[in-house]
Amino acid sequence: MKLSPRNASAIRWRQGAVAAVVAGLVAGCGGGQEATAPPGPREEASEPLWTRWGGTAVPSGPPERSDAAAADAPAGAVDPLPLPGSCASSGLTDAMEDAAERLTDPEFTEVRAEGRLECSWAGYAPREGSQVVLVTFLPERSEVEYPGHVPESARGNPDYFTTPELEALGGLAVVTGGEMFSGVDVHLPGMLMSVTAHRDLDEDELLLEAATETASRLFEAGSTER
Repeated sequence: MKLSPRNASAIRWRQGAVAAVVAGLVAGCGGGQEATAPPGPREEASEPLWTRWGGTAVPSGPPERSDAAAADAPAGAVDPLPLPGSCASSGLTDAMEDAAERLTDPEFTEVRAEGRLECSWAGYAPREGSQVVLVTFLPERSEVEYPGHVPESARGNPDYFTTPELEALGGLAVVTGGEMFSGVDVHLPGMLMSVTAHRDLDEDELLLEAATETASRLFEAGSTER
């Protein structure tokens, strides 16, 4: 997988964030239960995972623009969107309702820090182990600088994709994965929404839909404020 420096930094941070949520969850479950080891990385599929979600690959070559399109192109990157005041005010808690129902007795946690907002749902099943979904808003981390922008790191990279809904918002997404987590990063003009699942819950499509729905609400709110 080809990673930009910005994405590599985000993945290292995400590993620490998910590990922290899991550690708190296991501690809260008491010492009498034996934590199940996290699953290994997913087996490589013959087709990219996003094909199941109706996704399409991003352009692999340099953009082809007419003179008119070049004249209309933005002069620079858009300003970051405002960080949501809370997970609920962003609309994420409503959008995540179906995905959260698949967890076992999930506990919701919200953490707001400088430059980011973390929303997590954590459950625990004795036979299945920890179940964590973490959604993080990072206005300063998006690789998409303006609507329709395709960053160099995405061109020819099979992990990047888009959907009609993401295209309407001017963004794209990238599948992420590792030994402890799987998920998708949604890069939009002025906002990165990082969605991570500690276990393979087979609900990635629900998570992508929740992120896209929430992003649409954020853009509507941002347009109103501007």
